[in-house]
Amino acid sequence: MIGVINILENDVSVAGVVSDRVFPIERQQGTNLPAITVDVTDVEPNGTKDGVSTLDEEFTRVTNYAQTLVECLLLAGFSRAALDRYTGTNQGVVIQQIDFLSEIPNKAQINNKRVYTIEQQYKVRVIR
Repeated sequence: MIGVINILENDVSVAGVVSDRVFPIERQQGTNLPAITVDVTDVEPNGTKDGVSTLDEEFTRVTNYAQTLVECLLLAGFSRAALDRYTGTNQGVVIQQIDFLSEIPNKAQINNKRVYTIEQQYKVRVIR
């Protein structure tokens, strides 16, 4: 999760929209929009015969928040461009590859204000 957060925070397009508002698990109360949250929903290890898994598949949810649908769509596009097919080492985490899996748009009421969200699912292959 830390590697994904760092990728988003350091992407010029994403940072241009959210600044430093990329959060693990949940958005801090009262945070301005747009913003992003990142959390891991499942981890599937790849076992070995004689030791712990050296390659895990982390299923990661990235939720993009904005006050308008257009801004949310723009942010989701930037998030996907930053993450999909990413490979490399980030914050000491070796990422073999990130694959985009799905996207779900939604509309919600938060603090009596309409908020648009686009939830994206990714598979992150992490070498341990």
